Amino acid sequence: MSNRSYNEVLGFLGHIPPKDYLKIPREEISKLMLGKDEDYQFSFDPKRKLSEQNISKEAYAIFTRLYYQYIADENEKKGIEEMVKLGKKIPRTKTNTTSKPSSKRSELDERP
Repeated sequence: MSNRSYNEVLGFLGHIPPKDYLKIPREEISKLMLGKDEDYQFSFDPKRKLSEQNISKEAYAIFTRLYYQYIADENEKKGIEEMVKLGKKIPRTKTNTTSKPSSKRSELDERP
């Protein structure tokens, strides 16, 4: 079964800094790649914040989990935990998505 939210997460992950992308285990990326909807093209606009993108709640939840587990530092994790504890929506603007794609793209291309 394919999942459009996987396409959305992969589209976003293609625009995060390579040093952060490389923190995510290959198995996680492979799961997204294998489960994505081959017929769905997600268009990510790197000039817009994550909160301004048209992504599903599921994609946002998947990205938040990946960010929390593999990218966030201890202070960021505490902030996310506090928001969850208080039942608040986690802001979608934490990650800078306005940066230009890195010239280290070859590192990313080696990942599945």
